Amino acid sequence: MNPAIEYLEQRRHFLQAIHWVDEHRRPVSEAEDRFTSEFLDHATDRPGFFYSTMRGEMHQRSLENLLLLGFSTEEIQAAIIAWEVNRMFIESEKALLWRINEGVPWQPSDCEAICFSDQFGAETDVIDRLATPVLYRVESTGELFIGKSIGETGLGILSPSEVLRLGFATVEYQRAIGVEVEFGIKPMNEAELLYLVINNNYTLRGVGYVSRIEQDPSFHDNIFESDLKV
Repeated sequence: MNPAIEYLEQRRHFLQAIHWVDEHRRPVSEAEDRFTSEFLDHATDRPGFFYSTMRGEMHQRSLENLLLLGFSTEEIQAAIIAWEVNRMFIESEKALLWRINEGVPWQPSDCEAICFSDQFGAETDVIDRLATPVLYRVESTGELFIGKSIGETGLGILSPSEVLRLGFATVEYQRAIGVEVEFGIKPMNEAELLYLVINNNYTLRGVGYVSRIEQDPSFHDNIFESDLKV
């Protein structure tokens, strides 16, 4: 992992959620209101545990934390857009629902990203995660196929679980979603992803950033399929 990415990512993993607790601080599997309920928490820089709430904290938490606490892909993406594009904190279930109703650009898919793939559908070593084809599985049938690279599809089509499986950091997912929504930019290689991660949207607006990626009008007709076959 690039040192700049690693530094930013460490901030997302500084706090590690353990589980929800009820009003008596007994462990429970879920919370009725995830922004006022407490969960057991742990900070990596000191011993012991404490209790936290998610109020205003979604943008600071790792994908692992958010998945552990039961947030869905759509909820996580809506919270990322709220912060990355509008600098809005999500502080309640109502606010999160409002952000979802405002729209998340990516629709749920029946395709699950499995791993990076070579031309024969075998898992392969990766030099550039955004330039390497991805092996997908159709969940309803189990069929495998080789899809386009992440540089072509963008990270936003992936769920947080898929993002982690493919080895992307929380901060990379956050920034990739933010710039795709605001600027229509899909970073096509590691260098461009790094540039977008270390420059926030305010900075990009200030320099009048324009994507170097050509927009294919037929792109969304078949967002997964590449010319490679398993």
